[in-house]
Amino acid sequence: MNDLQMRKIDRAFEQMDTDGSGFLDRDDVQALAARLIVGFGETPSSVKGRAVLDSFGGIWNTLVDAMDVNKDGMLSPAEFRDGMAGSFIDGPQYDAVFRPAAEAVVSLCDTDGDGVLRRDEFAMFQAAFGTSTEDVDVAFAALDTDHNDALDVDELLVAMRQYYTAADPRLAGNLLYGQV
Repeated sequence: MNDLQMRKIDRAFEQMDTDGSGFLDRDDVQALAARLIVGFGETPSSVKGRAVLDSFGGIWNTLVDAMDVNKDGMLSPAEFRDGMAGSFIDGPQYDAVFRPAAEAVVSLCDTDGDGVLRRDEFAMFQAAFGTSTEDVDVAFAALDTDHNDALDVDELLVAMRQYYTAADPRLAGNLLYGQV
């Protein structure tokens, strides 16, 4: 991994470590999902809420299976960084794990039911990750590759892939959660 990739992976770890313990566990991932669900006025038992929880659970299962070297049910920053490189940057697991999450997030955040995320919906999504308003506007403009003032699942999935895997600093996906 280059320096940019390490910074992005480290930032992702910090965003996911919702309790600030310095380790990731299932509760951290579920808390992040809950922030999204509650932020959009859903409940964990609603269809949309359940889809987000299930997809984030799938992400956690893949992460812990691939990365938990010492099998303690938690991920250290080093395990996370090394595992992201092996499983997602250099490995084949990206689409199987992140597509269901992207679809669930768009479904949850799409408050007007038009199948895409508008700028305000994207801003609410980003609030769960602690992204600043200024960074949200910059990211939205860069990620809207077809310039239709909306992000669809595929645009979000490309952005997520670039954020979590890309070494090229010029790619728009690097802006997904704000300046790195």
